[in-house]
Amino acid sequence: MVVEVALALTLLVGASLLMRSFLAISHVEMGIKPDHVLVARLPLPPDRYKNAAQMTFFYRSLVDRSRACPE
Repeated sequence: MVVEVALALTLLVGASLLMRSFLAISHVEMGIKPDHVLVARLPLPPDRYKNAAQMTFFYRSLVDRSRACPE
C-alpha cells in the first residue's frame, strides 16, 4: 500500500509539473502574429504537373492571385 501511495503521489506531482509547464509555454510571446495566416495543403495531380517547374509556376501564380485579392 505504501508503494501505491508513493506511485500515486509521483504521478500527481508529474502531472502538476506538466500542466504548469504547459501553461507557462502557452503564454510565451512567439515573435510572430498568427492572425490572418492561411495554411492549406494543395496536392497537385501528377499527370498534369509532371515536373518541378510546372508546380512552381502554379504555386507562384496562386500566391500572386491571392495577394491581389482585397483584405
